[in-house]
Amino acid sequence: APSLALIADIGGTNARFALTDLSSPHLELLQSRSLPNADFASVQHAMEHYLAGVAAKPARAALAVACPVGSDEIRLTNRAWSFSRRELQRTLGLDELRMINDFGAVAWAVPSLERDSLVTLHGDPAAPLRGPISVLGPGTGLGVALIVGSHEHGWHAVETEGGHVG
Repeated sequence: APSLALIADIGGTNARFALTDLSSPHLELLQSRSLPNADFASVQHAMEHYLAGVAAKPARAALAVACPVGSDEIRLTNRAWSFSRRELQRTLGLDELRMINDFGAVAWAVPSLERDSLVTLHGDPAAPLRGPISVLGPGTGLGVALIVGSHEHGWHAVETEGGHVG
């Protein structure tokens, strides 16, 4: 039987949602949708709208959010949304709710990219991938993260709010 989980990327302008089947050996995005944040009063309302639209009630969820995630209180940097993760988990009836910074999530994905998706700015492009690797990207704000390590010794993502430096 499928074991559905909700996965989401919550940015300043859009909230992107999908489901994935945790019982499957291959990660596949199911019923992906992008919703404009301006249409919803909160992340909870956007999540409830998505879940009602796809008629799903997952037990687990993971949200990548455009802000620091070190405490229970989450405050999006470029959107007037804030919430308690414990309260959101309870309200949505989730057994588990995980949070990660949006560019921390991008950094964790870098080691699995194909070589032709990478640009080497310094060093031998044919050398094995190893950190530190900077991850930058424009959106509503500027996302910045770092990944350190190697395939051999393991990877660690460093989440930052580097887009907010003066």
